[in-house]
Amino acid sequence: EESQQIYEDILVGRDESSKQYSVVPFLDVIWYGNEAQKRMALSKMTSRFHPSFAPAFKKALGDKSNSIRIQAATAISKIENQFMSRLMKLNQLHKEQPKNPVISLAIAEHYDDYAFTGILDDDRERDNRAQAFKHYQEYLNLRPTDTETHVKIGRLLMRGGEPMRAIDWLRQSIERGHKSPALMNWYAEALFACGRYSELRQMAQEGRWKLDAEQMNPVLAE
Repeated sequence: EESQQIYEDILVGRDESSKQYSVVPFLDVIWYGNEAQKRMALSKMTSRFHPSFAPAFKKALGDKSNSIRIQAATAISKIENQFMSRLMKLNQLHKEQPKNPVISLAIAEHYDDYAFTGILDDDRERDNRAQAFKHYQEYLNLRPTDTETHVKIGRLLMRGGEPMRAIDWLRQSIERGHKSPALMNWYAEALFACGRYSELRQMAQEGRWKLDAEQMNPVLAE
């Protein structure tokens, strides 16, 4: 509705000017801004949360101003509550419809997103990755031909610092007939992360993955 659009424009600052100006990164505002600017930045980060904001939130938690520290902690708590509220609703739906693939995928993606918000400690991030992996597999048991979800699991393993597991998973996916540019890119990334350059070269030579010569890492050209 128009009223909602106006409210959102005011909230994120789109109404401030019709001209476009370069936006100072939120982290720079937290580092160098005055207290009013920091409060405004935290409010906007909270209303339009994105994982890339996590370093700014963490910096704000250690700010010299007590009010900024409290606002940052409150914002993080609000974001976590939003995630948990949605998770509770998804779990209730899953309990009612345990064989519904759409719900299984939604839960998996929710855990995946939560794991990489950047606001969790290592243990909670690891637990959320494990839950995401579990529900992605549950979804694939219902819809095994979904290549995109095979990619998401490979990405989950890579982002969690497990390139060897990612290689095994993605290779098995390829052997089962799953093919997509994203899948091959993550497979190549996993091979590179493990230093398996000969396999990466062979993969390119066989035409299974097209390398842009301008983007090749120098080590591959040796």
